[in-house]
Formats: sequence, C-alpha cells, structure tokens
Amino acid sequence: MEEIESFLLNGYKQLELYTLNMKSRLLDVLYNFDYTKLTKVGLVVIFGYFLGKFLGKYIPIGIQSLGKKINLSIDNDFTIALRSFIFKMVTFGFILIGIKLWLLPKSIDFIVSSIVKSMLILSAVGFLLNIVKLTLHKMANSPRTEDSVNVVQPSTLPLFENTALILFSMVGIYQIFALWHVDMTALLAGAGIGAMAVGMAAKDTLSDIIAGILILTDAPYRVGDVVYVRNNLKGRVIAIGLRNTRLVTKSNIEVIVPNTIMGTSQIVNESSSKKDGIRIEVFMSVSNREDVHRVKQLLIEATKSSKKIAQDKEMKAIMVGFQMDMLDFKIQCWIDDPEDKGSAKGELMENVYLKFKEENIDISMTRYQNVRLSYDEAQEIYIKELPESKQEVYVKEFPQTKQEQYVKEFPQTKQEQYVKEFPKTKQEHYVKEFPETKEEHFIKEIPNIFGVGQPKKIDKNPQKTTKMKKEKDEK
Repeated sequence: MEEIESFLLNGYKQLELYTLNMKSRLLDVLYNFDYTKLTKVGLVVIFGYFLGKFLGKYIPIGIQSLGKKINLSIDNDFTIALRSFIFKMVTFGFILIGIKLWLLPKSIDFIVSSIVKSMLILSAVGFLLNIVKLTLHKMANSPRTEDSVNVVQPSTLPLFENTALILFSMVGIYQIFALWHVDMTALLAGAGIGAMAVGMAAKDTLSDIIAGILILTDAPYRVGDVVYVRNNLKGRVIAIGLRNTRLVTKSNIEVIVPNTIMGTSQIVNESSSKKDGIRIEVFMSVSNREDVHRVKQLLIEATKSSKKIAQDKEMKAIMVGFQMDMLDFKIQCWIDDPEDKGSAKGELMENVYLKFKEENIDISMTRYQNVRLSYDEAQEIYIKELPESKQEVYVKEFPQTKQEQYVKEFPQTKQEQYVKEFPKTKQEHYVKEFPETKEEHFIKEIPNIFGVGQPKKIDKNPQKTTKMKKEKDEK
C-alpha cells in the first residue's frame, strides 16, 4: 500500500509541475507575441474574403452579358457554380498569402499550407464535376432530330455522371496525396490488379456496355425503327440502353437483345429512310395465252387501287420470264411505313386477283397434272408424259398377283422391264434390253430346281473333282 501511495503522489506532483510550466510558457508567448503579424494576416484574409465576394458576383454577370451579345445562352446553374468557385479560389489564395506572411515554423507551415491547398483542389474538382453534370443534363434533355446522334440519353445519363465522378475523384485524390508527399505506387498497383480482376469477372457486362456505347455513337438504328436481327427476329426498337436493346414484335411481344449480339449481327433497318419509304415487290404468273401489255396494264390498275401503296411514287409492272405455259410478272411499288409491308403485299395480291377475275385473265397452272384413278383393284397410276412415241408408266400394285412393274419406254425396238416378284415362284426377273439380238437376263432365285430349295453348285474344274472322288473311294 505504501508503494502505491508513493507512486500516486509522485505522479500528481509531476502533473502539477507540467501544468505550471505550460502556463508559464503560454503567458510568455502571449506577452512576447508579435501582434503586428497577426494583424497583417487578418487584414489579408479579410481583404481576400471581400474580394472573392466581389469577383464572384460581378464576373458571372459579365460572362452572361457577353453571352447575350454573341447569342450564347448561359444557364443560371452554371452562374451559381462559377460564383461559388471564384469566391473559394480567391479566399483560399489570400489565406495562403497570409500563412506565408506569418512566418510560421517549417513543419507547421507545411501542414497548414497543405490543408489549404487540399481544400483548393477539392473546390476545383467539385466545380469541374458540376460543369460536367450540367453539360450532360443539357445533352440528355436536348431536342432530338432524325439525323442527330445523341450518345447521352436520359437512360444513359447516370452512367456518364458516375464515370465522371469516379475519374475526377481519382484525379483529386492523387493530387492531394502527392501534395502531402505520400507515395502512390503501391496504391496504383493494387488498383490495377483490382481493375483487372473486376474486368475478368464482368467481361460480358463490360462487352455489352462497350457495344452499347458504340451503338449510341454510330446510331445504326434509333428508337422507333423497324429492324431485322439474326434468327429472323423483326421488331420495332422501343429503347436502346447500355446493356441491351428492346424490341417489340408485331405480336406485341417484347424481346430484349444484348448489345453484344446487336453489335456483331447483320442488322437490316427498314426505317433507315422514312421520308422516302421502302420498295416492295410482288411476283405472279398468268397463262401464256394472255396478252403481255394488257396484263401489265391491269397490274398497274390493281396497284393504284391499293390504299397502302404510295400513289405519288413510281409503280412498275415488269415481265421477268416465261415458261412452258406461264408468263411471270413482277410489280414494284413503294409504301411509306415499313410495318405495313406484309399487309400492303396482301392487299395488292388480293386486288390483282380480283382484277384478273373481273377481266377473265387465266391464272391456272397446267404444266403438271396429277391423275389418281381408283378402281376396285386399288390401282394407282402416275402419268408424267404422254406423247405418241414415249410413255412413262408406273404401276405400283396389282392386287391379285402382287406384281410391281415399271415400264420406262415402250417403242417396238427397246423394252426395259422390271418384275420384282411372281408370287407363285418367288422369282425376281430383270430384263434390261430385249431386242432380238441382245438379251441381258438375271435370275436371282428359282426354287425346287436343284433339290431342297438350294441352288446346285456348278464346279469350275470337273476333272479335279472326279480325281478327288476316286482317291476317296480307294481309301
């Protein structure tokens, strides 16, 4: 107990002596303090404050009046941000001058000056960030035209704002650390490794974002355009984001396509020229007995009677070919809305059909005739060509004999006949050519001729076979 009491007593005495020393030193400093330096520093700071107020008020006013003379509109938000920035810069600048006039010790002078300079850097970063945000908002809310390319849109505005915040913050932090003589090598190396890891983990997202920026920059399509994408996907563009593009099909189904696919696929934009519209083509055929000029005139009349066809643009009816008994024609015309392409073609074909029917234009196709004859024997015959000299007949089944026969050509000199099966003998018979001079005959199987249903083997060397039999009998 005595040792503890002595320890506490000694500690109390040392604390009392330290307090007395600090008090005496403080009194000496106050007594010997040079109040002229403090007065000078105070006057400098006060002058800087009022000068900052004055310049912050009248410089923006002068810039606004100058903008009116050159027809340049300046927003009030920009004026407010500029006024605050000028005031802070002038005030902090005079504070630094006052610190230099005070002639503080070197270590204290470095600390105080670094604090003021850091505040100056933060003020400059904040002002530049405000200017960038105001510019981005103005670009996003600016009126759009068909030919304008607006990379900054209300949907992409947060991305650009956050990107600007990150960039300016990194620059400001780096400048502040450099001001305080802090080595940034290790921090920059760690940031590089972290950025690499994030890039590897989110490569798909980053590729979509980069593709979205390129799409917004190049503008291969815009909101409201009708586009074809791969896999026969067709729809109207309703939104273009940084990660995906949204389409609505004619069935009112929304399809979300990643921008990577939109950026690497071949896209057909039917709305690339809405002012001129798009051209459609319709093909049709008539009988070769009809007059060509009359058919073309009727096609033009049917086109003019279609409501969805642009009547103020060129219409053409062209003959594109002819066949054995048909004449082929093509109609070329224009429509204003790409979404009316299918319905316009349907309306045009309907009008052409009604016009041909009204004018008794033959559109029947007689090149091929499929004749199916049904007897009690259930026989099916297909006649492909029936001239006098050549006939091609296919008899699939005779119910009584189950015989399948194909006769390809039947003049007097040549006959090609194939008999697959005779039910009584189960014989397969093939005669390729049967004039009097040449005959080619193949018999696959004839039962009950060589014994028990097996064909007899024919020896190619009968002398050798007889000798072997004699040797066997002698043994």
